[in-house]
Amino acid sequence: MHIQPFFPEPILVAGNVADAPYDVRVRFVRLVVAGHVAAMAVLTLGVLVGPSVSPRWTLVLLAVGYLGLLVARRAGDGGRAEQVASLALSVPAGLGLVGAGQWALAEGLPMVALPLGSLLFGVYTALCGRDFSFSFVPVAVFGAGALGLAAGAGLGWTAQETLGPTLAALGTWAVYLAYDLAMIVKRRRPDEPVSATIDLFRDPLNFVSYFVRVVRHWRTTRFA
Repeated sequence: MHIQPFFPEPILVAGNVADAPYDVRVRFVRLVVAGHVAAMAVLTLGVLVGPSVSPRWTLVLLAVGYLGLLVARRAGDGGRAEQVASLALSVPAGLGLVGAGQWALAEGLPMVALPLGSLLFGVYTALCGRDFSFSFVPVAVFGAGALGLAAGAGLGWTAQETLGPTLAALGTWAVYLAYDLAMIVKRRRPDEPVSATIDLFRDPLNFVSYFVRVVRHWRTTRFA
């Protein structure tokens, strides 16, 4: 008797990276992480030195960019057309993220955790060789050390009174990057590193859409 899972299965595609030879998987992961670090560097520069984006335009750009990215992924098959569409739509989405980052920074939220976590994830990927096990652990540990030293020395990365929330944000971001990358290799093919890189920024919306998938799964599945 086949027992249906209580939660929907992860999305898989034929010929995905997870089923490819290990060398192909390692190369793909390195490309995606390098692209993510580069994109995060551009976004961080936009937040720190770019022109101010008004709250109204921030919401408009986020809505247009992210809704477009979701449609591109749902309608596309992972080919060149989807990658080109995702690249184009990442421009308004990125500008919206810059505006959101500027607002968060002005409100004193622990924004340093995101670029620091991404940078350390990139460093780990470059130095770890062929073993990506528990990749979020060194990111969280070394990031916590760096933030703690900065707070103690008063370097301005984070203040002692906000160290706790910043560490929590860093750990959450490190776990998210490791988990999402593990899911991406199951639904992307080796020739889709561009779309996979954008997925790391697009997939936070899955925390919303996943609940819809769960409800649909419960309505259409008999568990007994």
